[in-house]
Amino acid sequence: MIFRTLTVLCTLAMTLFVITVAGEGYAIDEKKLDETWDRIKKSPTSSRTGRHICPPPYSLIAGLCLYSPTYDITTYCTWEAARQHCLSYDGDLASFRHLKNLILVMGHMRATQRQERWVGGWRPNSSVEFEWVDGGSLPDTNSLLWDYIEDPNSNCLSLVSGRNFPKLKNLDCDKTSRCAMWCQFN
Repeated sequence: MIFRTLTVLCTLAMTLFVITVAGEGYAIDEKKLDETWDRIKKSPTSSRTGRHICPPPYSLIAGLCLYSPTYDITTYCTWEAARQHCLSYDGDLASFRHLKNLILVMGHMRATQRQERWVGGWRPNSSVEFEWVDGGSLPDTNSLLWDYIEDPNSNCLSLVSGRNFPKLKNLDCDKTSRCAMWCQFN
């Protein structure tokens, strides 16, 4: 896997630096760069190991390509601002469609002492169920995985560190909290 990952990264790095003479100056061959990036995105697993290869800045966590940027404690953002940040990295806020992935990420948060992080769960209003941004369903709000708030304005999700284990918590989408999120590569 390490060899395959290095090969893919070296291919991308070499493509970034492929230079063609264009008149008097130099230009990056954007077509070749796009082709290489498309090839990497289309084959996210190594045929030899079956494991995911995540492009930078993403890392393989709980079987998913995730990125959790950390800002200083004075940087704040809303759920939508966090989502836009993830979209700018060819991702979206994380959607944990399989319970095991959600539980593994919760364990990772506990082990690394990560605090509150925006994730890709939301609902357009309080009269409908929560869903992931990719359309998947979430665990029931009555489950032990939730710290559910009965509030019609709390329609976006965060993973928050609980007393014993992190939990899903619905918050106001316009709440500006510490700008931290889980991004997932698309």
